[in-house]
Amino acid sequence: MDNKLILLAKDYLDKADEMKQLMFQGLGVNTRDELRDFRARMPIGTFYLNRMKHAFTYHGRGCRFESEHMFNVPENERVGKPLNIDMDFGYNDDTWCGIDPWKLYCFVKEYYPDYEKQFDVNVIKREFDLGIKEKIMYKKYDLYYFH
Repeated sequence: MDNKLILLAKDYLDKADEMKQLMFQGLGVNTRDELRDFRARMPIGTFYLNRMKHAFTYHGRGCRFESEHMFNVPENERVGKPLNIDMDFGYNDDTWCGIDPWKLYCFVKEYYPDYEKQFDVNVIKREFDLGIKEKIMYKKYDLYYFH
């Protein structure tokens, strides 16, 4: 499996974890079950945290998360970088995020445009299937996970 793709996929998972931390803090929840209950009551929403606006939209088995600096915060006072990610929840509490090749491709396109052509969605699928053969990854319910 391509080492650069491994790094890109792990960065995607790190960003998904960052999203989880922001959502837990911004929505006042502490566990995945609490987040699931919140989701049932409010599938679309916005919260403000650290002088940034964070918007989320739950879909199917995942969540699209977008953040941006608030318009009234001068550039020299901005802290942190906006986070934009679309992810699918994993199948249990130990796997917060599973990797959908299309969503990873969209992530690469946004955050690492120099690799967009090298790692299109078909290449990602092929490399992930190779990762399964090499026992680096496994697949469950059509999402990929690292061992």
